[in-house]
Amino acid sequence: MLKLLNITKEYKVEEEVTLALKDVSIEFRKNEFVSILGPSGCGKTTLLNIVGGLDRYTRGDIQIDGISTKQYDDVDWDTYRNKRVGFVFQSYNLIPHMSILKNVALCLTLSGVEREERKERAMEALRKVGLESQAKKKPMQLSGGQMQRVAIARALVNNPDIILADEPTGALDTESGIQVMELLKEVAKDRLVVMVTHNPQLAEEYSTRIVYLKDGEVVGDTAPYDSSTEVSEELVVEEPVTDVATEETLETAPQTKTQKIKTGAKKMGKFMMKILKRRQYGKSAMKLGTAINLSWNNLISKKGRTFLTSIAGSIGIIGIILVLSLSTGATAYINSLEEDALSGYPLTVTESNIDAMALLNTFLSGKDNEHADKNDDTVYIKEVLGGVVEQFKSSSSTNDLYSLKKHVEEYVSELEEQGVLVKYDYGTTFNAYVDDPKNSERYMKVNPYTDAMYDVIDKLGLGNQEVFDGMTITQALTSFANMLGSSWGEITTNQKLLDQQYEIVKGHWPEDKDEVVIVVDSKNQLQDIELFMLGLVSQEDIGSAVFNGTTFASGTYTIDDLLNLEYKVMTNADYFDYDEEKGVWSWPENGRKEQNKDIIDSKDPVKVKVSAVVRKKEGSVGSAITGVIGYTKELGNYLLTRAENHGAVKAQQQAYDASTTTFYKSAINYKTNAGVTISAGGSYPKNTFSDVLRELGVADTAYPQTISFYCSSFEAKDAIVKFLDEYNKDMDAAAKEQGAGAKSKAVKYTDNLSMMMGFIDTMTTAITSVLIAFAAISLIVSTIMIAIIIYTSVLERRKEIGVLRSIGARKRDISRVFLAESAILGGYSGLIGLLVSYLISLIGSAVLKAVLQIEGLMSVEWWHCVMMFLISIVLSMLAGFIPSRIAANKDPAIALRSE
Repeated sequence: MLKLLNITKEYKVEEEVTLALKDVSIEFRKNEFVSILGPSGCGKTTLLNIVGGLDRYTRGDIQIDGISTKQYDDVDWDTYRNKRVGFVFQSYNLIPHMSILKNVALCLTLSGVEREERKERAMEALRKVGLESQAKKKPMQLSGGQMQRVAIARALVNNPDIILADEPTGALDTESGIQVMELLKEVAKDRLVVMVTHNPQLAEEYSTRIVYLKDGEVVGDTAPYDSSTEVSEELVVEEPVTDVATEETLETAPQTKTQKIKTGAKKMGKFMMKILKRRQYGKSAMKLGTAINLSWNNLISKKGRTFLTSIAGSIGIIGIILVLSLSTGATAYINSLEEDALSGYPLTVTESNIDAMALLNTFLSGKDNEHADKNDDTVYIKEVLGGVVEQFKSSSSTNDLYSLKKHVEEYVSELEEQGVLVKYDYGTTFNAYVDDPKNSERYMKVNPYTDAMYDVIDKLGLGNQEVFDGMTITQALTSFANMLGSSWGEITTNQKLLDQQYEIVKGHWPEDKDEVVIVVDSKNQLQDIELFMLGLVSQEDIGSAVFNGTTFASGTYTIDDLLNLEYKVMTNADYFDYDEEKGVWSWPENGRKEQNKDIIDSKDPVKVKVSAVVRKKEGSVGSAITGVIGYTKELGNYLLTRAENHGAVKAQQQAYDASTTTFYKSAINYKTNAGVTISAGGSYPKNTFSDVLRELGVADTAYPQTISFYCSSFEAKDAIVKFLDEYNKDMDAAAKEQGAGAKSKAVKYTDNLSMMMGFIDTMTTAITSVLIAFAAISLIVSTIMIAIIIYTSVLERRKEIGVLRSIGARKRDISRVFLAESAILGGYSGLIGLLVSYLISLIGSAVLKAVLQIEGLMSVEWWHCVMMFLISIVLSMLAGFIPSRIAANKDPAIALRSE
């Protein structure tokens, strides 16, 4: 069964070669108890390790069942140790962090035996050695004799053909030694037992055969065996054959062609039979669960170190998660601000469009001088101004709003369903008056509310006073007013959208042109300046508040106070008076500042009453009503028609000669918003004709000046962007079909909010990246630390590595054990990092809310946790890769000798 042929083993240490075995030839019977005797250092253990496949011979051959092991690879030797050999060591070599039962069953696990059968066979092996009752104990809870019997049970559990015992009684007392020897003697009845011992008495008493070694050579054998002397059919050779293992020709007689073919076939047949016999036991392999279990038990046995290592490894995880939580919270807060601002910063399409960003980039970059060279002392000129002119030309465009409006009107219902409110600006305005709270004899203008504010500034003589850096109060007020927008906003006709965003506090939605609503926020609040816009406080109070630092926001009002308000509305054209003597229409000097009740009432203004007070719903970010007062589309259209039918407007239109090329004759006396005086009979640039009519309140609704898209959410904004992009694509395609020279009606739109928020997003991303980079440093440090810990574990578990290899574990199995250990450490670190980060984020979020009044500024997302947990495991496995390879490549024989 087992034959050693001229085995020689040499050890090379640096340049010195030590001969451990020299031409050792021994053949063993299938069942006998062989003791190998000899002095220390004669090669007994080396011989045993070579027989067991733990060590490799330098020269010679070992034949197992007639098959040479010269062709064995690592997998074959692993399988051989697992299936056919059982080891019993002097120092027991049990794995301390596993129970007795698991120690015995471990080689069955490598053999692929199912769990229930594995447990049953391990218990049976323990029963044979009398330790069934100790199955759940750990090795250190047993005596030396008991541990050696456990080692014998482990060697027997896989029913191997060969038991190899290295000084099995060397560490036992006499009584325990006798028990172990009796067991080995019993085992040798049906298999081969080879024992290395230095005790001649034990060898003579229990062995059936003694082999004597001295200086690496066999010097005696009490019962030598030679299988070649036995009669066997297999030895009768009728034709010349070649031994596959030794590749030596047994007979070289000349052969015919037919004989050669038959001989070759027989050779191939024998070769295949030997290969099949060599592989008949299958491969040994450690399951992933076993590797994890081994690593888990080892880490649990070192709880303190495992915990401290995990804490240290979690520092980087904690840092990155906290940075990500801050980034997420800040981004969410910025997004909420942006979404809240969507209704105040619409996406707009204007008649004339200029790409401001392109102009800015031209100023910032310019055009480099092609001759510029930093290495000489010449100063070169970089072109900017010329580039601006060219860029201004290329970035300026005129949008066809007539075509766009027609297209929008076809889909306006769908857009409003998606949360997009469409509003048209024709460049016209109207005037709204309310009773002055401090002067019952006059009206106060509340729309445009800036007219009243300018009046206050003029009365105080502060219009030209500088605020800062040359900006006057009038200029500052204009900018402020433009930012606030109009106090009156048109109500959308989409009732569903209104119901989504608002709830009625009292009253009903407008049913006619002479009804409006007043809008309060979700907490029933009005801004102090809105009190003036509504006419609840006088313009004199505005002047005191702005310039004297007083306040008028301390009072309260009831809903009925708001419902009782009434407004008088008229167009700019209504201010004109007809001069019978001169036959012209004239604009009064105090037209825009008119507050006299009798004069206003004589113009027959539209009387408008408040039909309801509506409140923004909690959490609603859209604004279907963009002012504090919402009026109907019917009122807007009525005022356009009213202005167009006014006598002054008709006179001006009738006097206009369309055939003129440059100038037109004015039929009215008027002072424009810009302060330009137009006199009847005078000639004025033709392109100002429509501007004057627009100031008077006249406009063609088919030709808006601006189309604004107010979005209630980011989804709504995405929808309108997609809508405009598809429109532009269709317009470009239509122009292409028309042929060369055709101009596309594609429009350019302005998204000021995105430009502003883009800078913030870029800054947030940059800060987040820097913080993550700093946190990643600690993550790298913790990864290196885990690598050191795993390497330390490899050094501590060298004997365990040897034991695993002795029972058939492959190199990759050993590597898997330590990779599993590093993965578990990474998992621990990740879990600790997640828990600590979550707690810190909860506390930090509460603190930041108390300090900054911002809720949810630290927000840990679920994907942050999953991502960082996986990163922790992956980095730990990378850290354990090199130590695991070191462990896998350890010599099992040397590992077993380590302490």
